[in-house]
Amino acid sequence: GSNPGAASNSVIDLPLPCGHPRMTLDRCLNAGWFGGGSLVARLRIIVVMVALPLAAGTAWGTARVVPDQYATVQGAIDAAATGDSIFVRAGTYSESLILAGKDVTISGDPGGTVLTSTARIMEVGAGVTSATVLRRLTFQSGRSTTGAALYVRNGATVTIRASQFRNNITHADVGSTYGGAMRVDTLCAATLDSCLFANNTAAGEFGFGFNYGGAV
Repeated sequence: GSNPGAASNSVIDLPLPCGHPRMTLDRCLNAGWFGGGSLVARLRIIVVMVALPLAAGTAWGTARVVPDQYATVQGAIDAAATGDSIFVRAGTYSESLILAGKDVTISGDPGGTVLTSTARIMEVGAGVTSATVLRRLTFQSGRSTTGAALYVRNGATVTIRASQFRNNITHADVGSTYGGAMRVDTLCAATLDSCLFANNTAAGEFGFGFNYGGAV
């Protein structure tokens, strides 16, 4: 006979969510997660559900390619919105870049993307956070009185990965110079990961003032 005080060993088959590891595709379909109809019709529903976020292009931002879509790196920066990514193909680009008011990822080609200028190569300003990533870029032969390759200012922060800073020079006939390769102002920050600094110089002409940081 039955024992009212005994614990039950019966199994209650509760419906599992479709994302559960035990719920294979056929189980999801049989459980009615994607409605009735034929297998082909229900598979079409799944494909549409997966494809919609990709088609919208909003969750991960827009990819922009230099020079395929934009002749210059600055042109791609100007067109970009927060969350976008900019890919710069291998080559040498002579520009003085300004990034402010948005967070983007700028990536160079593993084959070698060189940014250079007869002035400062890049300035990062207000409205830029550590979500901005510069990676696989070579900053080369920049010239300025401060931060010849990269100047981080006006409260900005930036993340720099796998990049190189070569042969950049800060120079002034009179007065002080700062950061042959990079200057990071007070209340700003730069996180460097696997970066190389080589042959960067802070120099003055007549010995007046001070020259700080050949690299940073």
